[in-house]
Amino acid sequence: MELVAEVTGGAYSSPWLDGENADLHRVCVWAKACEEIAEAHKKLSETDLISSPYRSGETRRQEVWESLLEALDARVAIDHYVAVVCETFGFSVSELYREHRKKLENLGYVQPRPKRKNCYEISLP
Repeated sequence: MELVAEVTGGAYSSPWLDGENADLHRVCVWAKACEEIAEAHKKLSETDLISSPYRSGETRRQEVWESLLEALDARVAIDHYVAVVCETFGFSVSELYREHRKKLENLGYVQPRPKRKNCYEISLP
């Protein structure tokens, strides 16, 4: 998470919660993820994205903004759930993301990445 924050300048990353009110015990991050997902689901369900954004008043724009903030709260909670539970159970976060990527490829949601050649492979004519 810290690497993504550094690479993107914090534009598209979850900050690592290291403040005095952050409790990173596996049960706490699980409970917080459940709570934030429920709150985000409620807010997103109430948000009107069907009507044209070009005819939106300030009240509607504020509701959409708040739904985005709720979505980010859920994302931060989920990112911490993944990181803390992987660490607790000895899972590799990288391997988890690789497996998830394969799943998305198999479902046709993302294009497969080109295979990288081993830098020691030599192509002969």
